[in-house]
Amino acid sequence: MLSGLRPYLAAAVQTGLLVALNTGGLLFSGGNIEELGRMLTANLARRADLARRRAAQRHAEPAAGRDMTGMRG
Repeated sequence: MLSGLRPYLAAAVQTGLLVALNTGGLLFSGGNIEELGRMLTANLARRADLARRRAAQRHAEPAAGRDMTGMRG
């Protein structure tokens, strides 16, 4: 998410698109995908990495209007 606008909505849309593309690939070309398990595992790993990065970013940023101790300034 480059702009930082509506990150949760963007993540949900990206996840939905990834699921839709994987489902379409399985339904229409499942027999032609040589390494199906590897593709699905890589997509799952990418999604998990994005979730991990977002969680780390959220914990690294202090809450708006609060200092590092959690007290309002």
